[in-house]
Amino acid sequence: MRDGDRIAPAVPQGAARTSVISLDAPRTAGVGVRAVGLLVLGLLGLAVAVSVPLGNTVGFVAPAAVTAATVAILLGSSMAGFVLYSHAAFSRNRSFLALGSTYLVVALCSGVGALGSLDALDADAVDWMDLIPHAVLPVGIAVTALLANHDASRFRRPGPTNHVRTAVAASVAVSVCLIAWGLLRPFPTSVSALWVTVVALNSIALAVVVGTGLIRFSTLAGWSAGACALSAAASTIEMTRPVTYSTGWYLALVLWVAAVLLLPLLMMRELGRVERHASRVAYEDQLTGVMSRAGLIALLHHELERSEALGSNGALIWLDLDNFTAINDQFGHQGGDEALRQVGQRLRRAARPGDRVARVGGDEFALLVLDLRSVADVATVADRALTAMREPVELGGTEVLLTASVGVARFPSSVGAEGLLRRADLARHAAKQQRGDVLAEYQPDMESRAEDRARAKQELARALRDREFRLYYQPLVDLRSGAEVGSEALLRWMAPDGPIAAGDFIPLAEDSGQIRLVGRIVIDLLAADMGSGAGSGPRVSMNMSVPELADDAMLREMFTGPLAPHLERITVEVTESLMLADSQRAMRNLDRLRARGVNIALDDFGSGFANLAALSDLAPDVVKVDAGFIRGAGRGDATSLAFLRAAQGIGEATGAVVLAEGIETPVELAAVVDVGIIYGQGNLLGLPAAAARD
Repeated sequence: MRDGDRIAPAVPQGAARTSVISLDAPRTAGVGVRAVGLLVLGLLGLAVAVSVPLGNTVGFVAPAAVTAATVAILLGSSMAGFVLYSHAAFSRNRSFLALGSTYLVVALCSGVGALGSLDALDADAVDWMDLIPHAVLPVGIAVTALLANHDASRFRRPGPTNHVRTAVAASVAVSVCLIAWGLLRPFPTSVSALWVTVVALNSIALAVVVGTGLIRFSTLAGWSAGACALSAAASTIEMTRPVTYSTGWYLALVLWVAAVLLLPLLMMRELGRVERHASRVAYEDQLTGVMSRAGLIALLHHELERSEALGSNGALIWLDLDNFTAINDQFGHQGGDEALRQVGQRLRRAARPGDRVARVGGDEFALLVLDLRSVADVATVADRALTAMREPVELGGTEVLLTASVGVARFPSSVGAEGLLRRADLARHAAKQQRGDVLAEYQPDMESRAEDRARAKQELARALRDREFRLYYQPLVDLRSGAEVGSEALLRWMAPDGPIAAGDFIPLAEDSGQIRLVGRIVIDLLAADMGSGAGSGPRVSMNMSVPELADDAMLREMFTGPLAPHLERITVEVTESLMLADSQRAMRNLDRLRARGVNIALDDFGSGFANLAALSDLAPDVVKVDAGFIRGAGRGDATSLAFLRAAQGIGEATGAVVLAEGIETPVELAAVVDVGIIYGQGNLLGLPAAAARD
């Protein structure tokens, strides 16, 4: 069975249950509501048409039929009362608590009436037990209407007037029937004052249900009005009946049974529909149509138990889209949503029959692989999912390439659903650290590495709060004269065990979302080291990541803060990931920096996958060749030497200065000079050192 097939998963432990309060939501009048209205009108019409000419005729004495009707009311009322109580407990809705109490009282009276039909009680007690429910039911419905109306007004619950026609039609029908009854059948001389009171209560209750405006807030309102209408008709016939077991009395019994059972029967039907809808809302991702995270967890609980019982094997595959924020930046959130929908459809096609697809986060999906026949099956499905991810996504007539980092965790295991999700996420993170588009399977040592990474993030957060950082400056040298032409600011974490290089903690800052705070610290430290006056002097390079460049607030800080006077001496270094991310905001902010006199340097050139067209769009002032090619050239590697010559040619063609970084040995220096590169950086030319402080 494919993921598209509708299966309602089991409710996960601790999940909130859907209450009958859901019926308070506004909905359109459907076939069920119209059917209720027709039923009410039909029964009332039958009462008038049949009981008027035959109202005083003595019918067949059928105590068994009376007992059956009483038992039906007893069972229906009891069930409705307990269900309403249970849902009131979950929803904390006092209106359903009132309605539940009403039905329990009706059930109690029906139970006493059933005993009376077995000659267990005297006639007076049976008469009282017949009269009380006719008063309790409409009064309870009216109280429910008042409470629900008050709560709806208090919580500003909106809703169209969907069921006004049903309620008004029932009210008019009752009024017509009562008038017709009074005109065509004169009241007997001895009319019980109690029954007159009951009829009055029924009429008042109907007016309350319609008048409170509950009709605007609940599907239940139409049914409540119908129940009050039937109860009023039944009470009127009871009030005017001259003979027990007459035709009119039987009609009153039918109307009364319909009035009592109308609400609970239709309520159960609607509640089941609401529960099914709530299950779809809770367990289905509304954007992509695949399962939601809650649905996946619910299904995992079931499948892990099944796997343990049957000894079957399965796996959870976690897919995290790489650089997805770039799609939102370029195409907006609507484009991002469309990309997610296409990804969900692809994963459905890549899944085997019986596997399930879920969206577990913003740009994260999971594939639950069930009933594996062999170990290799997991890799096959995961590879198929990776291949599906690599297909271009079409957005607005443009094809966009997507990749994903994939983590795999197998079961059966003893860690449970949440533990299995954590294992798959750890494997996914391991794949992400390999720059994505790869698959990693969970290994036990990932737990310890995750704990170490979490502790390191906490330490980094503390260091950022206490600003335990300092800038070191490494010179940029003219290889022809040996003169220093500038420097690069390198951030160091001044830890108790000694300075920590930026390359060791910047990935943690990016992973924890603290990279912008790191950038602000660099700006403050650089401004302090450059002094208060603008002055003149060699340029200083500073590294900025894509998130930092895309941060308009950080750019405003550079333009208006203490670094602003020194911007013409600043070179901002970016990596090829900027062009791969295709962040329009970052590129726009680079242009704003360039307009303020800032130079742009492309760092680690050759380590990424930027093409010449993208390089031309960036138009850097400086191209810094990656240190890996410098080491290769020092070993005499022909490919590295060819790349150095190509980089020098690109610099000459674009007007950019080419700089070789990472020069560590005299052999590497000689190789760089030999290909014509005249600027360099590295430990051979000068070690990073902290700025002198007054």
